[in-house]
Amino acid sequence: MNKKSRAVILARVSSKSQEDEGYSLDSQVKLLTGYCANKGFIVDKIFKIAETASKEQSRRIFKELLTYMNKNAIYHLAVEKADRLTRNMKDAVAIDDWLSRDADRMLHLVKENIQLHKESKSDVKFMWNIHLAVAKKYTDNLREEAMKGWAEKLAQGWLPAVPPVGYMTVTITVNVYMFQTRPQ
Repeated sequence: MNKKSRAVILARVSSKSQEDEGYSLDSQVKLLTGYCANKGFIVDKIFKIAETASKEQSRRIFKELLTYMNKNAIYHLAVEKADRLTRNMKDAVAIDDWLSRDADRMLHLVKENIQLHKESKSDVKFMWNIHLAVAKKYTDNLREEAMKGWAEKLAQGWLPAVPPVGYMTVTITVNVYMFQTRPQ
């Protein structure tokens, strides 16, 4: 076995709706293992991040992935798309650092048809950066929309969270009728 043919796969879904739209972990793993087989890579390990994972769990798994690749001389990281790998610049920098330490290391963004490595052409790096920016924009916008929703719930008198222990949410329906006087 050529040591430089070893690969790691990362599959990630970040919401139930993504899983419903076909971004299931199993479908990603199937796509990525098929891709690796076609390239002649031996899949060393598969990392999965489920929609139920907290932000801390996701960060822990990402750090485990980087540690595993560094300790085990993994040269290929395969992910479905850039936003399955990261949606923040800190993690993108960690991936760039991993790539820059060895010219034989490569990131494979399968659906985006990008193979990024230390010596990649500027156009390939540009596309990587565009995909990162789009992923970051998505999470920033998602946060804005969530905060807007919370503010509206508060304005309507709702607590936009689970009630404290010992309390429950009570919904009261009030019918409001408007009467208008007839012109005389």
